Amino acid sequence: VVSAYGEPRIVEPGSNDYQESPMRKYFKSSGARSTIVVDGKSTVEYINSWKWGKTPTVWTSGLSNNKKIVSITYGHDGFAPIKCERRVLFVEDRFWIIDDRVLGLTGNEVSIYFHFSRTDIAICAEGLVGAKIPVTDEKPSIVVAQLAGGSTPLVEDSWYALEYGVIKECKKLRLQSVGISGEFNSRSILIPFKPGEAQDFKVKTDTHGLTVMIGKKEKYLVPPLLWSYPI
Repeated sequence: VVSAYGEPRIVEPGSNDYQESPMRKYFKSSGARSTIVVDGKSTVEYINSWKWGKTPTVWTSGLSNNKKIVSITYGHDGFAPIKCERRVLFVEDRFWIIDDRVLGLTGNEVSIYFHFSRTDIAICAEGLVGAKIPVTDEKPSIVVAQLAGGSTPLVEDSWYALEYGVIKECKKLRLQSVGISGEFNSRSILIPFKPGEAQDFKVKTDTHGLTVMIGKKEKYLVPPLLWSYPI
């Protein structure tokens, strides 16, 4: 879940109800969440409205905070023998970096989902791979862009529950890569903007790390990072 300037921008589906139905099955699926999905499957098998299949092994590196960057790394084997790991960086209280890697692929499809809170989502232009909530004077906006990974951006229908029994339509960004073997790596950036603020930013990667310029005055550096441990 990502909220910015008092508004949810990337959402968790929640629970619409507990009755057996296609919508209940969807709400319990990995595809209903902002996460990695391999071959359209869920990390845990759906048995029925109240029952899951075998629980995967999960791990985490714990939380790290050096005052400028807060980070956490976690992973699972829910698509065994394939393994997935995600690192989330919150940079100087301004934006998020999401690093994903998937190991043990043998010609698989890898999709990375981000669920927006609204339906008026647009695919990014100007060479960016991603999607955005457009700028308005009333509400904050957000851009989700893949910086590395070479995926195809797709916008698809989705839903989330504002409260029990209340479903709201929304859109999800799907970063799709097909026929992947070996290791897959992706890096995405999530930048929120205040109401009326132009979505003006530039990103540069070199030996010093990742430099992010937002507008004309904001400059941030994310140093090169190694994964916490091999999976």
